[in-house]
Amino acid sequence: MSRHALYRLALLGASALSTCAFVQAAPAFAQDSMPANTGAPVPVAAQNDQATTAPAAGAGSVGEVVVTGVRASIISATAIKRNADEIVDSIVAQDIGKLPDNNVAEALQRISGIQITRNYGEGSGVAIRGLTQVQTELDGRDSFSANGGFAGGATNGRGLSLEDVPSELLAGIDVYKDPSAEQIEGGIGGVINLRTRMPFDFKGAKIAASVGGSYDDLADAGRPNASLLLSDRWDTSIGEIGILADASFTQTRFREDQQSQEPFYASTIPLPGHAVGTVNIPDGMGIDETQGSRQREGLSLALQWRPTSNLELYTQVNRIDYYFKWDDAANYVGASAPGTIDASQPFTVGPSGDLLTGSYSGSSINFNRSLTDQHTVTTNYAIGGKWTPTDRLTVSADVQYIYSTNKDQRFIIGENSAGVLPVVNFNISKPLASIVVPTGYLTNPANFAIGYTLDHYDNDSGTEKAVRTDLEYRVSDEGFLRKLKFGFRFTDRGAITGSTPYNFDGVPAGLPASDYGVYNYNNLFDGRSTLFGPTISPASSLLNNIKNTLNAFGSQPVAFNPSDFASEEEHTYAVYFVGDYGFKLGPFPVDGNVGVRVVNTQENTSGFNSLTPLVPAPAGTPPNADGTAPTVTGAPSYAAVNVKQNYTDALPSFNARVHLTDDLQLRLAASKGLTRPDFSQLNPNAQISQPSQTTLNANTPLTAGTFGSASLKPYRTNNYDVSLEWYFNKTGSLYGAAFYKQVKGFIATEVDNEIYYNDTFQVTRYYNQGDGTIKGAEVGYTQFFDFLPKPLDGFGVTANYTYVDSATPSPTASDTNGTPLTVPLQGLSKNSYNLIGMYEKGPIQMRIAYNWRDKYVLTTAGNGTGALPVYVEPYGQLDGSISYNVTSHAVLQFEVRNILNSEQDQDYGLVTRPENALINDRQYMAVLRVSY
Repeated sequence: MSRHALYRLALLGASALSTCAFVQAAPAFAQDSMPANTGAPVPVAAQNDQATTAPAAGAGSVGEVVVTGVRASIISATAIKRNADEIVDSIVAQDIGKLPDNNVAEALQRISGIQITRNYGEGSGVAIRGLTQVQTELDGRDSFSANGGFAGGATNGRGLSLEDVPSELLAGIDVYKDPSAEQIEGGIGGVINLRTRMPFDFKGAKIAASVGGSYDDLADAGRPNASLLLSDRWDTSIGEIGILADASFTQTRFREDQQSQEPFYASTIPLPGHAVGTVNIPDGMGIDETQGSRQREGLSLALQWRPTSNLELYTQVNRIDYYFKWDDAANYVGASAPGTIDASQPFTVGPSGDLLTGSYSGSSINFNRSLTDQHTVTTNYAIGGKWTPTDRLTVSADVQYIYSTNKDQRFIIGENSAGVLPVVNFNISKPLASIVVPTGYLTNPANFAIGYTLDHYDNDSGTEKAVRTDLEYRVSDEGFLRKLKFGFRFTDRGAITGSTPYNFDGVPAGLPASDYGVYNYNNLFDGRSTLFGPTISPASSLLNNIKNTLNAFGSQPVAFNPSDFASEEEHTYAVYFVGDYGFKLGPFPVDGNVGVRVVNTQENTSGFNSLTPLVPAPAGTPPNADGTAPTVTGAPSYAAVNVKQNYTDALPSFNARVHLTDDLQLRLAASKGLTRPDFSQLNPNAQISQPSQTTLNANTPLTAGTFGSASLKPYRTNNYDVSLEWYFNKTGSLYGAAFYKQVKGFIATEVDNEIYYNDTFQVTRYYNQGDGTIKGAEVGYTQFFDFLPKPLDGFGVTANYTYVDSATPSPTASDTNGTPLTVPLQGLSKNSYNLIGMYEKGPIQMRIAYNWRDKYVLTTAGNGTGALPVYVEPYGQLDGSISYNVTSHAVLQFEVRNILNSEQDQDYGLVTRPENALINDRQYMAVLRVSY
């Protein structure tokens, strides 16, 4: 059957539901229970504004428990975990427009097994049980952001950037750690599903609004935020209709202070008492002050129509606009060549042979200003419905279209010292390094000249059309086979990634005085370290209009060339079969499901190789110093690259739940999963420049850059899980889990020989390099201490701990002297934990949360670090909130993020080799929420 025939078949299932709406039109179904969100087939408990409905264990009916605030969210999240068919953890909004954290990623970090990375102070990247290859969904549908560039939250087009999503739009988040066959493939780490609200979630008309603001102490600036939800449902002559509109607007300011050291190198001259090569010397050090802003705009529109009691149709639109902008000022002093440590000045060497204090002589200094501007838009459209022609058969269908764009630009203008510096003293043995430059040197314009500009642009877009149909048949309530489920899903996905190289242009000296300014570092690191003071800098006006500034310097913005773009067409066809079962194993009831998902993937990747030749220099040009004929760079030529792939995977899954008692259950799960390579890794483009004869005569290896490979295969996993869960009351639970993952096809870079211009180049590309394992354990505990005397019975606690270990292929890494190193899986901390204290009594709710994670590898390919691994030292952050119910309809809430003003430290494997230290804002927020 052709692809188009299958596409029409899936559409037929969706259109059949619409036809039924008119065939069966009748008076609206009388509302005798609160319907669940039918925007997606997600097994979650429904919510309204004042009640959390928690299904009784093992039962199909839904009972209402009317509570509010923190207890309501815990009851609902506990019910979801307890009654789900798979191993699931959930976060439920305490109130409309209020997740327990201000950022989706930061809310997720409270779940055991999840570790996050931060981007300018906010949670950004997410890993589940050590793997960043996570399937992200919005209302059970695949969702992604087309931000493949360098800016914050980059996902390389595969997943949804959680940094972009306004948390005010969400009703909850579900994390599936071992998904079943009926769920969309794509996340070997797991599935994160973000749930928005639907009009039938509420019993009637609903109005909810919030208004507030935030203040960031380092940035010394405040910004507003607001949200509004309007929803209602009506009985009409054509059935029950519900409409919902939910909008949010959030702005924040931020500042990040950073102090860094360049990689260390072995000394090439002797220091008194130390032989050559026995002391490791930092190749330079600097500071960076970054100030920026974030703006999130979210809109969710939904329509539900229930023409009869057994038919429901819906349509949804969700749009996310994310604006991210920052400018930074950086000052850097470098050892201009090996051996610039002044051996005549005092110095100290640590026990690992690292120079801790000393002096540079004859070094240079550089100052640069930069501006980065990013705008990402992601819009999801969906239409579908659910039809129950009999009390045993349910048919559902969903059609989705998603369109995402990302544009960003980065502009850097820098200046260099006109000569060499006098002696610069440094001390990196302190918690924060000190750098002492001679007084007055940095503020004298005669010592500097604007030396260069760099500009760079990204232009990415992605689309996906998806159609799914699902059929569920309830076989029996008591027999072995309880339900049969069948489904089909087709996707047509496209991605275009456009990224220019950094365009370097030298700028002549002698610019007018108006192009200079003085940058005053504003109380850097709260004044806790002696660093560069006020410094001559390019004027801020030069950053505000890139084109004008480049024109003034005799340059033009870098243009996109054909080899800067790559396109990906991807079609998938998936079909699944799942059977729910139940039986008794001696005295113990057992239930679960077993199934298989078969998915065929067809990929077509296109791009261009850019070949830049050398051509003879104009007549009269003198020969090169070695006598070879002079050449100049010619116009590049472009050779099209096109690679097709077709592979099919069978992904079985098994879930079992043993009810040891009414409150104690054992889960066993096993499955196979896959994650397709990132689009950046599949990018086939290569840019090769012809070597000159002088270069060839030098007889040194010819090297090119790092390029993608369009023939990469997916990551594939075998997953095994066991979990023991005790639910001792509505809000109390204790669980322990263990997991083991076998991962095949880890993607990493390696160097290979390729022939261009009849010469051999060493080219670095991505390859599937090997297999690995990830294993670990989780424990968690939640309880409100209702047994304590009043008012202490309002206290509660949530705590969890995760241990994760890996044995995986190491990325290319080496020590300061080039010795190969074995490093852990990038981004993986072995140990992490959360400790959350809660209090809820009467009108008062309080929460204080501490999150901590162990040391981990940040990268083995950092900017300017070569293959030297960079580690992030253990980091913990304390956040808190307090709210007061002013009336039954109004809540006033105060929050503080980063209460302890935590510092994040990075190093080159040893604390005596610091790489980076940074601090971010302490943020204060106040918001008033009203709900009717």
